[in-house]
Amino acid sequence: MHNIVLIVLIIILLVLIYYSYIEKYQENGQVAIVTTVKKPHQFNDWIKYHLNIGFAKLFVILDDENEDIIYPDNRVVFIKNNKDWKNKLSKLNMQMFLDQYDKEVMSRQILNVAFIVDTLKRTSNNNIKWLLHIDADELFYPGTSDLDTIFNNDYDSIRFENLEMMPMKDNYTNCFREGTYFKMNKMLYVAYTNGKSALNVNSNAIISGVHGFAGGSTYDSPIGKVLHYPSCNFSEYVNKYKILGKFSDKWWDQIDIPIVFHTESRDIVGSCTDQNESECMEKVRKFYNKKNVHNSNIDPDDLIIIDYVNEIL
Repeated sequence: MHNIVLIVLIIILLVLIYYSYIEKYQENGQVAIVTTVKKPHQFNDWIKYHLNIGFAKLFVILDDENEDIIYPDNRVVFIKNNKDWKNKLSKLNMQMFLDQYDKEVMSRQILNVAFIVDTLKRTSNNNIKWLLHIDADELFYPGTSDLDTIFNNDYDSIRFENLEMMPMKDNYTNCFREGTYFKMNKMLYVAYTNGKSALNVNSNAIISGVHGFAGGSTYDSPIGKVLHYPSCNFSEYVNKYKILGKFSDKWWDQIDIPIVFHTESRDIVGSCTDQNESECMEKVRKFYNKKNVHNSNIDPDDLIIIDYVNEIL
């Protein structure tokens, strides 16, 4: 008799725990990521890391339709930037970005996010409440919190501060696993400094750029960071600017590009030709090491060590 009572009590307890979880799940919703990639760095680790820390879905748009990335997990959705995808995007009421689709990668990123958001809104059995937009060289860092805690509010968007990795050398094989030093002084950043954002899918806010959303209320979260690993490998850095080529000094031919390292890298890599490739690459490497790699002019107090990624991977 006592055993029967004990079993009944255990069942009741399990039911209560289950419904408590379901209630929390329905209140907070799940969190997904959308990203647009092209020859990404150690992308299997990027995927593995984000799934391990609790992201429910990863929407990955392959900017080069001829590129194949395979990761056997139904939580990862791969979409190729092909004619069919472009036709779907053309139905969005975002003509300015459609006009710059082939010329400006940020236009494609913005359209990709907008379409995923629209799809999530129209999917009746969708449990995704938050959609974070980051790049393939960025990892979300929850710190000592978890995703349920960080994404537990009803704001229209959440903005997270970004920390930029400081390369200690110029030849990392795996920046995510090897890169543990991060800059806290934004004056040392070579890329953006204004953070990245997540959208409440149920809100009326819209994507306004690759870094954020407009409309409604924005919460500047004190917990959760975006770890940015820009140009942390010299060979990939060179390849990136060869692919980008001689891009304009202005985004969408209207907004001056404020990131000096970006335009200087375009110019110095672009100055190399087949005839002077070897000699020119030495000049590029010196520039890269001076501007991007740790040196004696950097105060150690401006850096923080984060080992969390290695612990997760």
